[in-house]
Amino acid sequence: TGVGLTYQWRFRNNKDSAWINCTWTGYNTDTIVASATAATNGRQYQCVVTDAGGNKAYSRDVTLTVKAVSITQHPAAVTAAPGTTATFTVKATGVGLTYQWRFRNNKDSAWINCTWTGYNTDTIAASATAATNGRQYQCVVTDAGGNKAYSRDVTLTVK
Repeated sequence: TGVGLTYQWRFRNNKDSAWINCTWTGYNTDTIVASATAATNGRQYQCVVTDAGGNKAYSRDVTLTVKAVSITQHPAAVTAAPGTTATFTVKATGVGLTYQWRFRNNKDSAWINCTWTGYNTDTIAASATAATNGRQYQCVVTDAGGNKAYSRDVTLTVK
């Protein structure tokens, strides 16, 4: 409260760094909007309020915590009849998520990125054939900051 108030939001990347005045839209209002990215995780914000007489009041420092990508539901193993389609789904939380499904023919082989329809969504459909029996699937989920989360390996059984 006061007369002729002005606002200046500022931030610092950690407690040991200097305060930097914000210059983006809203820096001079009582509310500021900040991007939640891996780069801003842990950033501290503070507002300096100045009245018409030049008196300053400083808000408490607040810290922005950005949750990295997290798998909330892993895919489940599927048993399917030959000639049908098996569906695998993963659920994750985070900002700007991308998906990459991959498979391997057995536990000793290397992972191969899927390239067919759905490889970059939260659900992928795989053909159930004699050749895909025992194949393992996994999804790599990446957030906007480049953080990765790996789903559990699941197996396609064709019977």
